[in-house]
Amino acid sequence: MTVPNGTNGTNGHSADAAPTSYDDLDVVLVGAGFGGTLMLWRLRQAGFKARLIERNSRPGGVWSWNHYPGARVDSDVPTFEFSDPELWNDWKWTERFPGQPEILTYFDYVTKKLKLDESTSYNTSVNSANWDDETKWWTIGSEQGATFKTRRVVWCTGYFTKRFVPAIEGLDSFKGTVLHPGAWPVGGVDLAGKSVGIIGTGASAVQLIQDIAPLVKDLTIFQRTPNTALPMVQRKLPPRGHDKAEYPGAFRYRVGGFSFYLGSYNDVMTSIESNHIAYEYWRRKVWERINDKSVAALLAPLKPLHSFGAKRPCLEQRYYEVFNQSNVKLVDVRSNPIEKITPTGVQTAAGINEVEVLITATGYDAVIGSYKDVNICGKDGKLLYEDGWANGSVKTYLGLMTSGFPNSHYIFGPQSPFANGPTCVEVQTEALMELFNFMREKGYNSCESTPAADLSYKKEVNEAAAATVAGWFWGTNVPGGRNEVQIYMKGIPAYKERVDEEKNAGYPNMTFTA
Repeated sequence: MTVPNGTNGTNGHSADAAPTSYDDLDVVLVGAGFGGTLMLWRLRQAGFKARLIERNSRPGGVWSWNHYPGARVDSDVPTFEFSDPELWNDWKWTERFPGQPEILTYFDYVTKKLKLDESTSYNTSVNSANWDDETKWWTIGSEQGATFKTRRVVWCTGYFTKRFVPAIEGLDSFKGTVLHPGAWPVGGVDLAGKSVGIIGTGASAVQLIQDIAPLVKDLTIFQRTPNTALPMVQRKLPPRGHDKAEYPGAFRYRVGGFSFYLGSYNDVMTSIESNHIAYEYWRRKVWERINDKSVAALLAPLKPLHSFGAKRPCLEQRYYEVFNQSNVKLVDVRSNPIEKITPTGVQTAAGINEVEVLITATGYDAVIGSYKDVNICGKDGKLLYEDGWANGSVKTYLGLMTSGFPNSHYIFGPQSPFANGPTCVEVQTEALMELFNFMREKGYNSCESTPAADLSYKKEVNEAAAATVAGWFWGTNVPGGRNEVQIYMKGIPAYKERVDEEKNAGYPNMTFTA
């Protein structure tokens, strides 16, 4: 089988063939998405010597890999950009929900405006991080051989870094092309006139299906759980862009593009009766758009498979109309499970579905998956993932640090607040900058949370998620999954209150050394 890897070109960003090593850094940041980009800027403003490391050849985080057709954000602008006026005064979006190419253009704009390339090492894949408790330094290693000695390391790897493809029997035998949305070739793939199969109906799959259905010879969609997708209501923006006078207020109240279930009645997510009413309204609207009611019953079942909104919906533009096309077939793998992949297609209990291209839109080993590939060694030789998180025991304090791993921090990582990337990143960046400045003023060289603080916060995270249905943010989509919530579900206001409470009390749940 052919498996394109989705590698980028440099896109105007400096990318040395042999990355340079650095000593005596104050902070190393890993990952050039929203978190690494903003944190690098703030650190330089505050006079810290910082270096950003990125395995791709350009900034953009997950958006630098997701080149699949139809890829776009489902938070409307200006909720999906930095809130600092310096970065939005002279920037103009062209669509309410920007597509992936425009998001990358935005990262290029920010990087160039703030001159971040000069402090960034591209094409550098971090594979180790070792703490020396005697010297209070981290040594960061890379696959390319470059090393970085630093006082602090901030992991900005995001939720969706490690791609997941289930171990389906026979996948290696497939003679056609196998694709994953998170590793789509930069130049694209010509699907016109091809027989295409797509496994999965998550957000990436919904966007792909809308985009490729009119182009392909035939499209077979293998669905396990229907997506409760909501109308995007996309629109082009005027050449002048948004009215910038509205921006400050928009950033104060950013809630994303899901007003039907996040901004409607306040008990939709707490009352079963209200939740069912919301689901039934959504279901009727979907059925109106689908000609074949037997197909409609699979896409929007009469009886919901889970609470409406408990598994995060995505936004769609013409997803349900796709199923009215004569070249589109829906396979319900709950009643007709996939048995194996053959050299020419997908065999289910009902027979073989022959395809030339197979798209595994099967998601990610989300939130902590990216930490599996890095050997992070803290105090007493303890490994972050192997000795802790792999055993179903993710622990952090405020989603910012973990006991036993001094000066190692996270942004938009495990147990961070439920929000879109830029919103979460700004709150956590502010929290870490306040902590770093506090340590500099006091003359402290290292900081870590206490074991008791980690356990207490873990309990709070679990209690906040008790009413939610298991999904990717529980890790249950991966075989042997941890089945523990990995996100703080109380939201940004409650999270910021917790962070401010810790800071205002003088960081009582952290230990510091000079």
